[in-house]
Amino acid sequence: MFLRLSRQDFSDTRSSDLLATLDNAARLVEQFDWQTTALGPADGWATAQRAAVNAALCAPSPAMVAWGQAQPLVCCANQAFLDGPFPRETLLGQPLAQLWFDQNTRLQAEVDEILAGQPCEQGEFITPAEGNPERAPRFFRYTLTPLFADGLAPAGVRVDFHEVTDSVRNAQQLAERRQQFRFLLEATAQSFWEANGEGQIESDSDTWLKLTGQTPPDMLGVGWLDALHPEDQVRVRQLWDRSVATGQPYDAEYRLVHPDGATHWSRARAVAIRDRDGAVLKWMGMNVDIDGRKRVELQLERALAEKEKFISILSHELRNPLSALTAALRHVEVRHTSLALGSDHVLMRRQVEHLTRLVDDLMETAYVSLPNFRLKPQVVELEQVLNTAICDALHLYDERGCELRIDISEQPMPTWADPIRLHQVFLNLLGNAVRFCTPKRGQVRLTAYPRGEQLQVSIEDNGCGIAPDDQPRIFEFFYRGANSHDGGLGIGLALSRQLVEAHDGHISVYSAGRGAGARFDVQLDRQAPRQSEAADEGPGSAARTAPPMRVLLVEDNSSVAQAMVSVLEIMGHRVRWVGDGEAALGLFPRFEPEAVILDIGLPDISGLEVARRIRQLPRGEAVLLIALSGWGRTEDREQGRAAGVDHYLTKPVAFDHIESLLRAARSPVPRRRRARL
Repeated sequence: MFLRLSRQDFSDTRSSDLLATLDNAARLVEQFDWQTTALGPADGWATAQRAAVNAALCAPSPAMVAWGQAQPLVCCANQAFLDGPFPRETLLGQPLAQLWFDQNTRLQAEVDEILAGQPCEQGEFITPAEGNPERAPRFFRYTLTPLFADGLAPAGVRVDFHEVTDSVRNAQQLAERRQQFRFLLEATAQSFWEANGEGQIESDSDTWLKLTGQTPPDMLGVGWLDALHPEDQVRVRQLWDRSVATGQPYDAEYRLVHPDGATHWSRARAVAIRDRDGAVLKWMGMNVDIDGRKRVELQLERALAEKEKFISILSHELRNPLSALTAALRHVEVRHTSLALGSDHVLMRRQVEHLTRLVDDLMETAYVSLPNFRLKPQVVELEQVLNTAICDALHLYDERGCELRIDISEQPMPTWADPIRLHQVFLNLLGNAVRFCTPKRGQVRLTAYPRGEQLQVSIEDNGCGIAPDDQPRIFEFFYRGANSHDGGLGIGLALSRQLVEAHDGHISVYSAGRGAGARFDVQLDRQAPRQSEAADEGPGSAARTAPPMRVLLVEDNSSVAQAMVSVLEIMGHRVRWVGDGEAALGLFPRFEPEAVILDIGLPDISGLEVARRIRQLPRGEAVLLIALSGWGRTEDREQGRAAGVDHYLTKPVAFDHIESLLRAARSPVPRRRRARL
């Protein structure tokens, strides 16, 4: 019997489960009536056929055997096949090519090729969804292998199945998501495109061609730049080259010239696709229509320019009559020094002063709110700024008969600030303090001391105090607390906060409530001296002149670099220049610079990366790092600060500004005398 032949051939099998499996699949073969087929009784099968059947029965994956040279008939299906998701109709004795394989129209041709002596064939087979418990089709890859008997020609075919459902479904999901992503791009973007690792467009983009009217050859390489407005081409090319050189994301706004000749604003963004080693393989980019937004921005800019012009004219027209009134009142006072001035004159003088202060506050608020408002910072000694503000505020204290107590640290307190704007802040706080004090009994205390990496100035009074409900809003524009009775507009404190925050500082208020006085605290970053403080020296001491420094200049633009080297050398400094980041890192340990002037956009690595790596080198922590960049946004400055940059300057930079930074870093700030009033 065939079953006994199968057991004898595999009598060394240890697994009882496998034997049971062989029994089940082999029993079907043994019990089938083979006499009704061209294969004849199983007992008469050739040894090669029985061996092929037994091998298929033991295969772990689904397998079948079909025997015959003209029309192979299925003579075996193993248990893995019977347990699989395949159709359950009768298989044994049926022509192989006429079963449910008929979904593959090439199967008959594949079987013929195998029987003709061709190599193994592979195909795909899908099981119907209704035959599976999970109600979903499953995918298999099958292999046809020729079987040989005594002759050289194939006598049969073995079919092996390997399930590939997971990989097929994953591929389908990936294709669906790619299609969804493409639909999303088409819905949100004007155009999407690709460039190689060198930034060259190698294949055209249908969306770009439709958008610009260019032909495919026109777009390739950097020919896409020709579709831009001529005034934007150089700037955009520089931005693109910078991104390609550094690997940083590309982001540019420019005007596209459409086929009809009209210009429309577009924003292009691209990111680098990298390999496992970090090398850039290609760039993926897209354009988004920003024409509507950009036109609104341009209208807003024009409106702001008109506003600035109006403020300038208004300031002139308001201050002229006030100046005339002030001069006239002063003229009366001078001519009548021996006479007591009447109450009407005193009233007019106070109202003119009040109106002058209101105009000043309004003009300052309008000016500070303009987009082109910029601080003019430099290294200043905080005590000097405070003394100037104190001197300017003393007449207010004299008029009201109030006392001003001053406690300023004798330690140097340098800070990076606009001295005029900082003076404005402290003068306003000193003026507010005395105005809310009771005449003849008011006391105001000003203290200024270093607090670690910061400087703190506190101005405290014993005046009417601030209600708890008013304190959270005290720095809002035009907010006037319950105790406000001086006729102000609620501008001074809001303006002070705006100016302090423009210096990256912080201002706060504390009051125990009405009648308990108030304290205003201002914190500013301390510009710490680079060297230990020198002893006080007399006027004309050489300590006031900064000695030469070793300066490392990292700038890839040779024209700019040569000019900077010349100026720095004339200033007496010893300068070494390199054109890229790696060269700077290599030269740093040998040259041991005391200051590094570093361009952010370098051809090899970002200047920020150079700064980070310099800080990790021996002596790199103490060196002065000055970054030069064409990007001056708040986030750019924050990135510079995080990388260890001391000063982040936007181009073009004045040479005297750089020299002042070098001088401040090398020379100790001279001590000031403590203010005594």
